[in-house]
Amino acid sequence: MEIDADKEAKMRHDRWRVVVMIFAMVAYALQMGSQPVFAAISDNVVSDYEFLTAEANFYGVQLQQVLILAGSPLAGYQETIGGQEFTAGDLIWLASQQRDFGLNPKVLVATLDIQQGLQPVPQGELSSLMNEMAEKLWTYSVEYQAGARTVELPNQQTIAMDTGVNAATFALAKYFSSKSDTEETLRTYLQQWTQTYIRLFQRDPRSGVGMEKGITPVAPFLRLPFNQPAGGLIKVNAFFDHHLPRTLDDYLMRFDGKGYTSSSFSNCSLWVNCYGGHNAIDYGLSSGTPVYAAAAGTVVYRYLNKDASQGAVDSGLIIDHGNGYRTLYWHQDVIYVKQGDVVSKGQLIGLSGNVGKSSGPHLHFGLRLTNGSKDIDPYGWWASTADPWDGSFWAWEGDLVADVGEAQTQLFYGTYWTREIKGYQGDAWWTYGMTDAAKIANWGIWGTYIPVAGQYHVYAYWPTDANATTGATYRIFHAGGVSSVTVNQSVNGDRFNLLGTYYFNQGRAAVVMDDLTLDAKKRQYFDAVKWEPAATSSPVEAGLRETLDDNHSLIAYSGYWSYENYGSANPYGLYSGTAHVSTAVGSAATFKFRGNSFSLIYYAHPTCGQLKVEIDGVQRGVISQYAPARQVQQRWDSGLLTNGDHVVKMTHLSGQYVTIDAVEITREIIPSVAGPGVYDNTDSRLVFTGKWVAGTSPDTYNRTYHYSSSPGSTVSLTFTGTRVAIIFSKKPDYGNVMVDIDYVYVPSPKMSAPQPVYQQRWDSPPLPTGNHTVTMAHISGGAVEIDAIVVQ
Repeated sequence: MEIDADKEAKMRHDRWRVVVMIFAMVAYALQMGSQPVFAAISDNVVSDYEFLTAEANFYGVQLQQVLILAGSPLAGYQETIGGQEFTAGDLIWLASQQRDFGLNPKVLVATLDIQQGLQPVPQGELSSLMNEMAEKLWTYSVEYQAGARTVELPNQQTIAMDTGVNAATFALAKYFSSKSDTEETLRTYLQQWTQTYIRLFQRDPRSGVGMEKGITPVAPFLRLPFNQPAGGLIKVNAFFDHHLPRTLDDYLMRFDGKGYTSSSFSNCSLWVNCYGGHNAIDYGLSSGTPVYAAAAGTVVYRYLNKDASQGAVDSGLIIDHGNGYRTLYWHQDVIYVKQGDVVSKGQLIGLSGNVGKSSGPHLHFGLRLTNGSKDIDPYGWWASTADPWDGSFWAWEGDLVADVGEAQTQLFYGTYWTREIKGYQGDAWWTYGMTDAAKIANWGIWGTYIPVAGQYHVYAYWPTDANATTGATYRIFHAGGVSSVTVNQSVNGDRFNLLGTYYFNQGRAAVVMDDLTLDAKKRQYFDAVKWEPAATSSPVEAGLRETLDDNHSLIAYSGYWSYENYGSANPYGLYSGTAHVSTAVGSAATFKFRGNSFSLIYYAHPTCGQLKVEIDGVQRGVISQYAPARQVQQRWDSGLLTNGDHVVKMTHLSGQYVTIDAVEITREIIPSVAGPGVYDNTDSRLVFTGKWVAGTSPDTYNRTYHYSSSPGSTVSLTFTGTRVAIIFSKKPDYGNVMVDIDYVYVPSPKMSAPQPVYQQRWDSPPLPTGNHTVTMAHISGGAVEIDAIVVQ
């Protein structure tokens, strides 16, 4: 078991912050009744953004130039640490980018100027002076985030901040408060600080004008900073804290939204190293493991010192990638590159170790925004709630096939992952499934970047193993939210199995799996996931009818669906040998098509319930899929729709399961919209579906008529008008019809009568001006007849 490698670091580097902060707040509370409080500080002297932003292309060389132009004796200062020569500019830059934070180095220069006028300091003491200054300023800004709003002068006078004062101004006020004997002195320090900043850097620190703000959107660009060993696995063993990664506390929030309490320096769950305030990812690299540049860039920070007599014992490396992001590599035992070196992706930059604020060999790997010096999680945020530490994104490069061993496919912590030399490309990992959610220990994630928005099939691969779990759950993150799909890994091995078809926006996408399964002591496999582009719209000229199998790209599934694939064996007689089965009420299947009707093919079963069908947002039916025994290729028909695009949503309404086997789309041509007039049954603008027979009679309109003796047959007319009428005959053996207008059922005519009666008329209620579609459907009984349709 590996101990959290940053424990000692946090113990020395951060815990005193909390003690000081609590002491200050308690002291303030005790003094409120006896000490005068002055609302002395009301104006900001620097923006929070300027305080934190370590802007691109401004490093030790540029800081040295500032000292030269200011005529500072420090321009000639040099200090040797760990065998390396550093200028004053280098030391200021190094101090601004300490492991747990990033400050604007210009803030340190301005503060040093106010404190002692950029005058000489004793040889060997500038590094410790700048480190202490940076540490204090950072700590004071963290105290502000925790609620502190007062500072105390040496004479115990308490100065309160107005509500508009920001964290950066508070930090400077607290820093100079120890040097101020009066309120006015402190105010003068702050005012002089702003003017000094303007004089040195020719910019107003209060506005941040001219500096790029925000997050630069980029495609994932990182490789792993190490190589996975052959036959082995280096796992993540400490997470980034999405709660407060800049503040040590007892609460950690993981990338999936799961929170841990009492997590400081403890194994919060089955060998999980996690603590509140962790601002990077820890990888369990043993000492001497090669470390590689995660992306091409320039080394902008390099510090390695193992001798306490020559300065702080620490090891750190920062690479700026020129795209708005920097990567950080801490605790290396050997660093092969120098500050200013240009490195390529995958270049060897050092060997991992246990140097600095660490109590066990590992690599502390971080990703930081250049603007704002904000540390973010390279694994992004995968939860249904908003990220409390906004800005993290999936940063690991890869293609649309994510396999084990790649940067885009990673396993997290736990000791119970076992390698299997089989599966996709001959490599997979497994763990024993857990049936208790409280005991979840192992995690895996597959991530990718979707290059073009649209529908994608998502597949999972696992090796053949009869001892595998029957209930492994994959969570798919897509544009519509999160869909969980539970699969049986004991069958259908050694192939990609469809998890569903989903719409993805351009950008990040992921599939996440934990070890919570439906059965215990069964192997759960972590192998490969594939995203495959699907068609984004239905073909228009595919003929009069087209059948879409249940796994067609047009059908997008959400919720919980399992995929049955019997292939050519097809023992049950399914269409193409496959079907989708929903296992949870609320799961849905959606597709868009161009045509004028469709039919759902499904199978009925004793365990099946009801499926609700909505067309263009209007409920058109509820299908009961129950049957005493399995009945395949059952059919539900939509009836005639207007010609054009339609959206169909089918939702699991009740019961244990519902099924989808195929969808049959009809693309018969619908004539142009009819205007006012009388349209005989022979008119080409009337559309018939089902079985109709043409007849003639001297008693009917225009001596013609159509009749149907097959329930389910329909006749429709699309028209422009404010009322419509149906002309028909009544006869003793005629059955029943149902009329709808614009898919809404209306009171319908009766077609049976003791004696034949011709040219009967049924009139619709008044309709709004515009296009409408009237449909008459034969629903039961003997024949029905259509003679003509009148549009008014």
